[in-house]
Amino acid sequence: MSTTETELRARLWALEGTQPEAESDEEKKARSSERDRVQSRLAAIRRLEDALYEVAEFADGHEGDLVADGSSILLLGEWGTGKTHFLCDYAIQAIDDGTPTVVVLANALRTDIPPLDAIAENTGLAPSGEALMSLLDAKAKEAGRRALIMIDALNESDRDTWRRALPGLVRAVADMENVGLVVSCRTPFDSSLIVDAARKRMTVLRHPGFEEQEFDAQLEFFKYYDLPALHVPLLTSEYSRPLFLRLMCEGIKDLGKRSQKSHLRDLASGQKSMTYVLERFVKEVGEEVEKAHNISKLSCWHIMKGDPRNGRAGLAGVLARERREWLSWDEALGEVRACTAATLPEASAIIDSMKTAGLLIGHSRYQDGGYVDVLVLPYQRFSDHLVARHLLDAHLDTTSEARVRRCFYKDQRLGAVFVVDDWGREFAEPGIASALMIEFPERVRRMAERDGAPAELLVYLPKERRLVHPVVDVFLEGLYWRPSSSFGPETKWIVEFLLRRPEKELRSRVYEVVVGLAMRDGHPLGAGWLIDRLASMSMPERDVEWSEFVRTADPDSNLVRLLAWAEREEHSKVDAEVTAHAIRITALLLTTTDRLIRDRATRALVLMGEAHPRRLFDEVSAVLLLGDPYVTERVLAACYGVCMRVWATENRKSNFSDDLVGLARLLLEQVLRPGSPHSTWHALTRGYAIGVLQILLKLRPRALSPSDRSLLMPSPGHAVSPFRPVSRIRKRDVDDPEHAIHMDFGNYTIGRLVDDRGNYDFKHKEYAGVRKQIADRMRRLGYSTAHFNDVDKIIVGHLEYRRDGHRVDRYGKKYSWIAFFEMYGLRRAEGKFKDEYFHEPRPSDSDIDPSFPAEIPKWSPSHDDVFAQSPVDLHKWIADGQTPDYVSILRLPEVDGVVGDWVLLDAAMHEGKTDGREVRGWVTSVFVPPRSVEQMRKEVASGRELGDRGFPETGADYYTYHGEIPWSETYGSDVRNEHGVPKRLNDRAFDYFDSGWRRGVPVEDSCRRWSWEDYHSQLNQVGGVVFPAPPIAEALNLRVAGGSSDMLDQKNRLATIFRRADGPGFGSYFLYMRGDLVERYTAGRGLRLVQAVVSERNVSYKATERGISDSLRGILQSRVQVSGQVVGLG
Repeated sequence: MSTTETELRARLWALEGTQPEAESDEEKKARSSERDRVQSRLAAIRRLEDALYEVAEFADGHEGDLVADGSSILLLGEWGTGKTHFLCDYAIQAIDDGTPTVVVLANALRTDIPPLDAIAENTGLAPSGEALMSLLDAKAKEAGRRALIMIDALNESDRDTWRRALPGLVRAVADMENVGLVVSCRTPFDSSLIVDAARKRMTVLRHPGFEEQEFDAQLEFFKYYDLPALHVPLLTSEYSRPLFLRLMCEGIKDLGKRSQKSHLRDLASGQKSMTYVLERFVKEVGEEVEKAHNISKLSCWHIMKGDPRNGRAGLAGVLARERREWLSWDEALGEVRACTAATLPEASAIIDSMKTAGLLIGHSRYQDGGYVDVLVLPYQRFSDHLVARHLLDAHLDTTSEARVRRCFYKDQRLGAVFVVDDWGREFAEPGIASALMIEFPERVRRMAERDGAPAELLVYLPKERRLVHPVVDVFLEGLYWRPSSSFGPETKWIVEFLLRRPEKELRSRVYEVVVGLAMRDGHPLGAGWLIDRLASMSMPERDVEWSEFVRTADPDSNLVRLLAWAEREEHSKVDAEVTAHAIRITALLLTTTDRLIRDRATRALVLMGEAHPRRLFDEVSAVLLLGDPYVTERVLAACYGVCMRVWATENRKSNFSDDLVGLARLLLEQVLRPGSPHSTWHALTRGYAIGVLQILLKLRPRALSPSDRSLLMPSPGHAVSPFRPVSRIRKRDVDDPEHAIHMDFGNYTIGRLVDDRGNYDFKHKEYAGVRKQIADRMRRLGYSTAHFNDVDKIIVGHLEYRRDGHRVDRYGKKYSWIAFFEMYGLRRAEGKFKDEYFHEPRPSDSDIDPSFPAEIPKWSPSHDDVFAQSPVDLHKWIADGQTPDYVSILRLPEVDGVVGDWVLLDAAMHEGKTDGREVRGWVTSVFVPPRSVEQMRKEVASGRELGDRGFPETGADYYTYHGEIPWSETYGSDVRNEHGVPKRLNDRAFDYFDSGWRRGVPVEDSCRRWSWEDYHSQLNQVGGVVFPAPPIAEALNLRVAGGSSDMLDQKNRLATIFRRADGPGFGSYFLYMRGDLVERYTAGRGLRLVQAVVSERNVSYKATERGISDSLRGILQSRVQVSGQVVGLG
């Protein structure tokens, strides 16, 4: 099936490619027919795939791998992610569930005998490995569950031994039907420890730590340790690791609140390195040990770190000297006594206290024919940094640049760390190498300042050891941990060198680190550096490098973490400078063609800008210089979104008003005025800029001069056309970009730009010229198949439309959209569209509502339960059931907990029971002039239907933004006059055909539906909201704020309440308005509020999907189940 789908996609790609100029109409119709046939077959395949999706997901997943051909799991994860904790938790649950389970630490096993024999000996469960497997097999059969052997932390044992032994262990377990194996290993040690023969037979899982929930985890840790919430995005991967969070919190929990906040800020900003966290932890936890044993302050720190200059190696010195990760008790006792002058019993007691405090961990290790007790430092990263510090203290000579270089010769202790393995993949001691790189710049700072020597360790390595692969691992990993002061010119050069490498994966790794650093204030590789680098590229170069990094980013990447933080944070509590950095990085994500990331980034900008408008507005200048219309469009969308959410609760003297004046001045000078450096006809971009000015006029009506006001209406002279005349465009100019204009876009999207053109009429002269101009513009923007064809094929094949609705556009589509919106704006200004186009405020292809309306709260008014009082039999229910008293909810003293006098203007009810009984109802209100009341009475008395042609349906807005209600002339544009003023008595009630059309009764609609369609964006799923109609909303000066669909009055008091309730179909909704506002409007305009209430007993679709009996059909056709009432005519 996959082969067929691939062939069909390739065929579709060819059919949607460039159409031959000489193609006849018949050939075009044939091409279209063939395209429809291919699309139909693809749709059929997708329906089949959807039906098989869950089965395939299971079969293709880890569970399917284990069922099909595997009994072994390799659990990978970086240090401190919680691998050991996870295995222990899982083992406890498995044992509680009756699963035979054995858990051992790899470094507690003998390495001179086979692993299974070592496990049998270590646990005492069996005399040999063979006997252990037989025992587990028997226990598994007895329990009816596969037995488990779990071996934790292979990297902390003899890695050479495990490299040789693991394949045999995996084979042995695979031969046992009822036994499974789980081993864990810290990355990146797996690359050299797990050979392909073993890896291929294992299901590889990765432990993510707190990834995707790190912000929740951070809050929980801060809450547990009673630390102040830190309103900063902690993007560094360490903050998603449980052990690191514990270290950090333990180290500062006893400080005062002000000091706690200061330490956290310094860590987040990079002013203190992360090695500081480890040091702080030892000093804080060790203080209790020092007090208990009456030894001098910082003794624990000196015991662990040592003092080589004074002849004390410390525990780190022993590890460095012996080049291993454990210490014997005698070695530890000797160092404790050397540092404290304690007796042997006192030293033993100190070690016991250090173990209790978590500074040391006891283990059992096989050595010289028996097991011995050994000690290890608590976390491998911690151990690496202590050893690195000891090595630098003991072996680094900084008296001159030449002496430093000698320290890293391979026959020197420091140089031995950086000896490359036979495969050229990693250094001999990669953890210590990374730690050395972090510490090194601080150690040579004086020499660097004095002699102008480089401060980057890599510069001092012999050239044959500066290999990209091992360097990348230790260099990039260490950048997070460095203080800002340790980033010198050489550091930047190395980063830029790596970004110039051709390997896409390598560049993405570098950008991942840079994004993590960019949030740090004043950092040498901060947001400013990244923006300058990207701004120096052409748009296609930037798309190939940066946009592809964004598109292919993992769900746990720093940029996704940043978006998650922005979506959850309470931004009013975030420092303005932190917000500024976050805005700069988030704006750069807008280059992507991944629609969800692009929409999330836009929403993040709105949320941050709502709390700190000036910081968002200040970013517009830098965005304009970036030169990517995709980014400009969305940043201005975010600015407009902030304005729509904020203006209603501000006043002309507020700070927001001042900030808005500054933004308006910038937009006029840079974008809107003729001849401005970034003037554009892009319909969305220009529309957002104009929207900002319109909101400014709401707050400061005199803020714009007459000439600037004229820019609010499109006119051909407002900007220079970005399109060349058709006569100057050669065929070779458009041949290449035409490949990116596929059938639907070329026929339907571009086709809408030209009036009086039929579908698939590619010879239409005006259309052909417009299309040629768009293709030429795409080329001049930088599009070429050489840049994008390969990646676009990947996107089409895998990502363009996924089952979950996540859409990713081709890069060809990005450049097509830019040119399309520019052409749309220009042609609209030139009056090339019919009048009906002007009823909608913007193109139907707009893909985001930047005011980001909030979800509608759930609530429904209480009324009699008609189901409890009516027969269950469906025939009797329809004929004799109770009718709900919806009149009782027309005026309520409380709505969703808000006390007041509330009048129901509009509602639709749909309630039901699982037995098939349902009730539908609706309430519609209109304002009627006194002269029409009597005619309304007669129509109602005559028994006319209240629905259908009776009470009019509310009008609808499809492309007006939520935040433009009701102040913008785009809201209800079809019921406004040429000056944008809402028309009064704009509708008719009871206009029907009766020996000719009856003109009906003049009325004024009370409501209007906002019908934004959810296909535009996954983040704009709110729609179908009912608001007061333009006449009443503008007369009462109502407005929306903060994305809420409840309106406020001029004094920011709640004016309307809109709620939804669950139920069959689309459920129910209710729009209430304060009674005093209704009365003010009706009295001021001389109108009367008239409400129609209709209810109908019904039967659910499910109950009738097999057909309706003739008797039930007859009852339904009699309309006995329908009742209606009109209130307000008496």
